Amino acid sequence: DWSSDVCSSDLRMIVLYKFLIEIALDIHIIMTLHDELVFEFKKEHVFRSITKEIKNLLEDHTGHFGIDLPVDVSKCLTNWTEKEKVKF
Repeated sequence: DWSSDVCSSDLRMIVLYKFLIEIALDIHIIMTLHDELVFEFKKEHVFRSITKEIKNLLEDHTGHFGIDLPVDVSKCLTNWTEKEKVKF
């Protein structure tokens, strides 16, 4: 699956990792699942601007990867089956 190849792209993950280090908050990528990245945020760190920046990095609005890709963002508080889309 092409989308899962892009999601696991080393370059994308490096750019994302550098961003997470730069913002110095307690945010972690806890797993990848097919074409999804799963993050764990502390409740006090769930800022719309941070999730928007992660979305922009993965969509490649910065021009690092040469192709823009649509990225959907969902959130769940306790149960994976209760995900809801985040609108920006």
